[in-house]
Amino acid sequence: MSRTRIYLLLSIFFIYELIAMKYNLYSISLNLLSLINMKNNIENREYEYGNIVKSIIYNNPFYNSEIIKHLYSIEIIGISDVISYSSEYFYISTINGMKTLDIVTNESNFLGIVENVSPKISRIRYINSNSFQIPAKVIYQHNEKLGFIKTSSKIYFYPLKQGNQIEIYSQVKTLGYFHIPSGIIIGLIYNNNEVKLFKDIQNTNQVIVLRRKR
Repeated sequence: MSRTRIYLLLSIFFIYELIAMKYNLYSISLNLLSLINMKNNIENREYEYGNIVKSIIYNNPFYNSEIIKHLYSIEIIGISDVISYSSEYFYISTINGMKTLDIVTNESNFLGIVENVSPKISRIRYINSNSFQIPAKVIYQHNEKLGFIKTSSKIYFYPLKQGNQIEIYSQVKTLGYFHIPSGIIIGLIYNNNEVKLFKDIQNTNQVIVLRRKR
């Protein structure tokens, strides 16, 4: 086989892989990564699961009685490994019982919403993706300001009612709507109501899949 034909085949393969990752088609690369991750992490899965759950409940910087209250409205589906990520989506190993519209977090904050579930790999819409929007609330001085977060290059909080300026470092949480549980921490308010995550997908190896109890 000529070198030109080899380059052509490789180019076609890489183009297909990029399209497959974007539209959740069958991807050889993602499936191989999934098998490697499962093989490497299966022995530590139970241990890591316990650690991450404890981190959410006890090690959160804003731990208080409200977190315990919100836990009763949350159904934990399980833990999964992060396979790959981009600016718009990230991919995780599919776990039993996982459904579209489930939410995905790490031990520190909200990360995204399950958009597509296949037998081995599931695609998650990332909170940093363009036009991502969910209801949210800001907690400051024992008060709540309702609104929503929306991503446009950066994540911003938009209050439903204008009023006093929101203090920097106020915490932002999910408001709770339809499939999204209330009280999941998203991040902190910075200048111009920008919201910054504690830990993004680039620094996350494993995630927890949750849903709101009905």
